[in-house]
Amino acid sequence: MKRRNFLKKAGAGSAALTGLAAIPACTNGAEDSAELVNSVLSTNTQRQVSGVEPTLDEAIHYWQEMEDSHSGLGWPDHMFDFNVLWNGGIVAKPDLNRRTTRYKDLGAFFRLLPITGEEAILDSVDKVKNGYNYGRGSWKDINFTAQNWREDWPCRTRKLGSQAPVLVSRWHHRGVILESSVFACTAKGEPVKQGDEPLYAWVRLSVFDVISPLPVKEEYGFNIVIEKAGIYPRGKRGINTRYDEDRSYNRRLTPSAKAYDSASGFLMMEDEDKVRMALAPGADCRVLFHRFKGGMPESTHPAELDAVAVLMRPEIGAHVDLLIPMLPEDQSLFSTQLAKGYDSALAGTVRFWESIATGTEAVMDLPESYLNLATRVITQYSLNTTELNPATGKYCKVQGSWAYNNLWATPVAMEFTMMLDGLGYHDTVKKYLRIFKEEQGTVTPPGKAHKWLESDQENTEERGLFKRHPGYLSTPALYQAIDWLPDNGAILYAFSMHGLLSGDKQYIEEYTPAILKSCEWIREARAQTNHDGRNGILPAGVNTDNGWATQSIRADSWNYLGLSKAVTLLQRIEHPRAAEFEKERDDYRSAILDAYYEKFSSMPEWTDKEGKKRKLPPTLLSGEDEDMVFLPVYVVHGPLLMVFTGLLSADDPTLQDTLAWFREGPQGEYYRRESTVFQLSILEREITSCVPMYSWNIFHSLQTGDREKFLTGLYSLWAGAIDRNTFSPAENRHHFTGMICGAALNFYLSRLALVDDFSKPDEIHLLKMAPKTWLEGRGFTLEKIPTEYGPVNLKGKLDDQGTLDVSYSASYHWEPEKVVLHVPPLNEIRSVRVNGKKISGKEVLL
Repeated sequence: MKRRNFLKKAGAGSAALTGLAAIPACTNGAEDSAELVNSVLSTNTQRQVSGVEPTLDEAIHYWQEMEDSHSGLGWPDHMFDFNVLWNGGIVAKPDLNRRTTRYKDLGAFFRLLPITGEEAILDSVDKVKNGYNYGRGSWKDINFTAQNWREDWPCRTRKLGSQAPVLVSRWHHRGVILESSVFACTAKGEPVKQGDEPLYAWVRLSVFDVISPLPVKEEYGFNIVIEKAGIYPRGKRGINTRYDEDRSYNRRLTPSAKAYDSASGFLMMEDEDKVRMALAPGADCRVLFHRFKGGMPESTHPAELDAVAVLMRPEIGAHVDLLIPMLPEDQSLFSTQLAKGYDSALAGTVRFWESIATGTEAVMDLPESYLNLATRVITQYSLNTTELNPATGKYCKVQGSWAYNNLWATPVAMEFTMMLDGLGYHDTVKKYLRIFKEEQGTVTPPGKAHKWLESDQENTEERGLFKRHPGYLSTPALYQAIDWLPDNGAILYAFSMHGLLSGDKQYIEEYTPAILKSCEWIREARAQTNHDGRNGILPAGVNTDNGWATQSIRADSWNYLGLSKAVTLLQRIEHPRAAEFEKERDDYRSAILDAYYEKFSSMPEWTDKEGKKRKLPPTLLSGEDEDMVFLPVYVVHGPLLMVFTGLLSADDPTLQDTLAWFREGPQGEYYRRESTVFQLSILEREITSCVPMYSWNIFHSLQTGDREKFLTGLYSLWAGAIDRNTFSPAENRHHFTGMICGAALNFYLSRLALVDDFSKPDEIHLLKMAPKTWLEGRGFTLEKIPTEYGPVNLKGKLDDQGTLDVSYSASYHWEPEKVVLHVPPLNEIRSVRVNGKKISGKEVLL
C-alpha cells in the first residue's frame, strides 16, 4: 500500500503517455540496458513526431520510488533533529557530530509496530517473532509503509514554508488503516536562544480508516518498542541503514503506573527520575508494558527489549498522543509540555512556521501541485538543518539532519544561492554566511601535506604549497568533514551572488573586503611556480572526498566562478578594483583553457555508434586520469561543469565528446539500473548516475535551447533525485536522504526555465524553457523572484482559445541590457499578449 495514493493526491500519479512509447518502470537492478536505451530512443523519436514534450508524469513513471529514505523533523537553529524512517520508526539521536559528543548514548529509537489486541503480549504469541515480521517495522524497506506530509488544514498564505511540517505514516493492518502524525517543537514554540533547548516530537497514533465489510478485531494499535539509538545511515542500496546487533536500550525503563490513566496519562521513566516517553492523558485506550526477547533476525543472542502496547477501538478518529523528548528529561519540566497537548502544541508550531514564511516575499506557484508541495517541504528542510552552537554563539548551516550533520561548503553554497536566495530568503542566507566571513583565513587550504584532523584550528603546518592566507574561504573548522579546494570559490560565489540577488547595499559594503581578500588568495595561489604541476592555475589540492591532491577541473572551475561573480558585483557597484580583478579573471580563464585543451588532446580515443572518433573527457588539468575514470564521480568532476562556471560555451566541440561519452558511451550497455553508484558513470535520462545534484549537463541544454533534454533532466531531478513522498533530497538514489542541498539544482533550473539570467550576460530571457503544463490550467505565478538584476514578477496562462497571456514587471537593482520573451514552440499557442498588448514573433524584445 505504500505511496502511490499520495502521489495521486499531489497531482502526480502514474503517467498517461499519450503519443509516447511507454518507458519501462524499473522493477529490479538487472534490467537490460540495451532495451532501456532503445526504449528511450524510440520514445524520443515518437515525441518528435507527435510534438509531445517531457512531463513530470513521464518521469515518475520512469524513475522507481526511492528506498530507505528518512525525513528530518526539527526546529530552525536547533542542534538536534528527529529523523523518521521509511517504516515510521522515530530516531532521537542527539550525538551526531563532534559538537554534540556530550550527549553520547542519550538517544533512543522508537519502533512502531501495528498490532491487534491478540498480538499485544509478544512473548505469549508466535505471530510476531522478534517483533519485526509481516513488514511492520521491517529492517529493510519493503514498500509497506505509506508516507507524506499533512496538508489538511487551511493555508492562510501562499508564501513558501507557511505550513508546519507534520509527517504522516500509514499502515494497513488486518482491515484497518493505522496512522502516525509526527511534528517537532520546542517548549515555547519560539526561535531558539541557546541551540540545545528541550526539543520534542509529538506523535498522534490513530485509526485513519476501517475497510468495510472486512471482519475486524476488537482492538488495534501499536507496539512501541524502545531501543537504543544504535542505528546509522549508510551509502549502499538495500543496506542503507545499519543497526547495532544489541538493540537493548542503554538504561533500565520503568512504567510510571500499572495501567494507562485517562486523567494523568502514562510515562516511561528511566534512571534519575527522567522521562523517556509518555502517552498524553485524555485518550480512550488500553496500555500494556512488557519486556520480550528480540533483535535483528540473524541475531544469535536476542536482546531484552522494552515495549508499550497501545490499543484502541477500531473507530475512525480514535487516537492517543505520544510525546518524546530528544533527551531524557526531568519530570517537572516534561509535565508542562505534556499538559499542553498535541493540538495546542501543533497550533503553536503552525504559528511559528507562518512567521518564518514572512522571511520572504517571493511566491513561486506552479500548476503542478507536486512541485508546490515539494518546494514547501524542502524549504522547511533547509531552514531546519541549521545550528546555533551554544558553545560559540555562532549560527551555521549544516548539510543534513542525520548522515551529513556537518558541512561541505561547496554544495551548501549551491543551497544558499540556487535555493534559499533564489526563493527570496535573503536574511536567512545572510545569517548563515556570516560564519564564513568571521572565520575567513583560519584554515590552511588542503594541499599535498593535508592531514585529516579533528580540528584545523591548531594546524599551522603547510599543506603542500599552501599556507594560511587571510583571504582563503573554507568550511569553519568546527563543522569540517573533508576540506575541498573548490570551497573557496564556492563560498566566494555565494558571497557575490547574495549581493547580486538581494541588492542589499549594507551587506555589499560589509562583505566587499572579504570578497576582495578571497580574490587576492586566488591570484596569489595561482601565481606560485615552485611546484611540479602546471603554472597559471591553482597548485595541486584536495578536491574530493578521496583526499588526492591534484590540479583538477573542479577546483579551478569553482574558483574561477567565484572570481567571475565577484568581478560582476564589483563592476555593478563601480568598485575601483573591478578592472584589476577583471584582468585577473580573464588571465585565469586563459590559463585554465590552455591547460584544459592540452590535456583534452592527450586523452584516449573511443568510437561512437556512428563511427566517429571522440576523446575521453579528462577530470584533471595536469597529471593522469587513470583512476578518476573508474570512479562514479567521473561524470560530475569533468568538463560538464565548465558551462555552469562560465569557462566554456555549450557548443564547444570538446563538450560534444564529453556528452557523447556519458550519454551513449560503451559503458552504458553494462550499466545496471537501480543498482549502486559504484559502477562506470553515465547520464541516465539527463541526470547523472552519481550525485544527481551535479547534473551540469542540463545547463548545456538550457544554453543551447534544447527543450527536449532540458525538460527531461529537470523532471528527472524532481522525480528521481528526491523521495517522491517525503521529498527528502538524496545524495544518490536509494541512499543518504536528508541531504538538503541535493535539491538546490531542482529549484534553480525551475526558475531558469521561466526567467533565465544565466545563459547570456546582461540579459534576461523569459519562458525560454517553460513546460506546457506550467501554462495550462491556472498557469504559473512568480512574484518578487530574485534575479541577478533584481526581483521580477512573471505570470503566464494559456487559455482555451489558444491565447498565451503574459504579464511581466521588475524592480531592478541593476537594469539588464535586454529582456527577451520566448514564445514556447507549442501548437496550442495561437496568439500572445504581454501586459495586455498583442504581440507577434517567436522572440520579442521587451
